[in-house]
Amino acid sequence: MPLLKDTLNATLWSVLAEIIAKIISPAVFLILTHILSPSDFGVVSVATTILGLIYVVSDMGTSKVLIQAEDDEGNIQKLYDAAFYLNIFVGIILFLVVFLFSKELASFYSQPQSDSVIKVMSVQILLYSLCSVQNAIRKRNLDFRFLFYIRLITICSPLLIALPIAFSGGGYWAIVLSTIAGSLLNTVVLWVKSKWKPILYINWHMIYRVIGKSIWNTIEQICVWIPVCFDTFLISKFLSVNDLGLYTTSKTLFNTAIGLLFTPILPVLFSAFSRYQNSGKLLREALLFSQKVVFLLGASLGLFVYIFNSYISDCFFSNTWSEISSILGIMFLIMGLESFYSAFIEGVRSKGYFKEIAVNASVSILVAIPFLLLSVKYGLFYYVVVRSLALYIHYPGIFYLLDKKIGISFKQSVYNVRFILISIIIMLLLNYCLEGLGVESRFGLFLLKLFSTVSVLLIFLFVERKFLKQILSLVMKR
Repeated sequence: MPLLKDTLNATLWSVLAEIIAKIISPAVFLILTHILSPSDFGVVSVATTILGLIYVVSDMGTSKVLIQAEDDEGNIQKLYDAAFYLNIFVGIILFLVVFLFSKELASFYSQPQSDSVIKVMSVQILLYSLCSVQNAIRKRNLDFRFLFYIRLITICSPLLIALPIAFSGGGYWAIVLSTIAGSLLNTVVLWVKSKWKPILYINWHMIYRVIGKSIWNTIEQICVWIPVCFDTFLISKFLSVNDLGLYTTSKTLFNTAIGLLFTPILPVLFSAFSRYQNSGKLLREALLFSQKVVFLLGASLGLFVYIFNSYISDCFFSNTWSEISSILGIMFLIMGLESFYSAFIEGVRSKGYFKEIAVNASVSILVAIPFLLLSVKYGLFYYVVVRSLALYIHYPGIFYLLDKKIGISFKQSVYNVRFILISIIIMLLLNYCLEGLGVESRFGLFLLKLFSTVSVLLIFLFVERKFLKQILSLVMKR
């Protein structure tokens, strides 16, 4: 199918962009750490933290609305125009708020030096508002090849601009100016290469239509931010600074690893599912296939880190980080298995159920908070377990929508990945038995774990050989 081929091509370009970003960005960062001081990064981090939340609000969730919108050529252009003017209006308001209250924001973080940085970097809010519609149109059309080159501009700008400024003694302005330059180039290229241009007419009916859906996307994104802020508050208040460091480091590693896997995949799936939204059978087939791929990746990552957590911590951390192995292992395992429904939530979103997803996310937070307050009193490990399990509170709502609106029952979703689930159970049981053997040699235990894990993996690959051949044939035919 042409759409399936386009989806695979888009995924590969998106993955390539993410891989390059994970290589170049850390390399530039490490070089800058040898030129700039920690205080330079601290000054800029205040601005980036503020802007990170502002970006969530400034987009108003319009990008997802545009990607999901049905192919009605008469209205889709009007929808683009409405989203553009809405983004511009919100962007100007937020820009003025951040610019005019930059001193107060800097004082709130006890970083008065950040005042001028916040003022200058607030320009990015306007740039982001100017190009978000063009970016959404490219995603809607699965044109991730073009977005790959756009991503290169953003990635390489620090390399070409930040390093010369830093070497010449520009301090934190090296980071600030390179970031703005990347955003400016990104905006200019998207405008020049976009076939769509806004007309000078405001269609209020369309704007209300966009707001009616996009506001729920914003609420959902805010619901993602609340637990993150709550984590820092609870651990800081009830546990130690050491525990906070263990938690944030483990969470950063998980987000980095899972981001490398899913950040390039899930946006493509949402765009592709949106094109399938009126084809019930095709959408169900695409969702079940995607669930198996995504769950296989997420579960494999989680299991690997859980089984070999002590060896991973020995490789990457000093003796002062000895407690991180158990935290890292259980976090990766529970959160990795959460990928069971990652593809499904994109499918539900592709049908336009933004309000239902946002309400489900809000209710999930309210249900989770009492458990988090209780678990933090028992120590970091129990808090991590409960915090990770809290993500599963989303399940009932999502699977209800999946069953009623798309036609995939929870039983079907379990059956679809039954061999993956069986393999997970076997690996966990084998790991438990091996841990209980009391093998004195750590290297010997490592070899036993490796042998058992590879053995189960090979059996799984044999049982699911038809599924793997399907993936390979898609890759070869692209």
